[in-house]
Amino acid sequence: MAYREDTRRWSNGHIFLDIVGKCARALVSRDWCGYWQGNHRLGESLAL
Repeated sequence: MAYREDTRRWSNGHIFLDIVGKCARALVSRDWCGYWQGNHRLGESLAL
């Protein structure tokens, strides 16, 4: 919500380019890489 409040007066194109740029600069997260293939963090379980 803070991002939306900070960028509410920007054009849609500017917001899009800002988000795409941030995604392109972000490194691969070790916690999320392969998550849907069953690679979960140690100690994480979906059921007890």
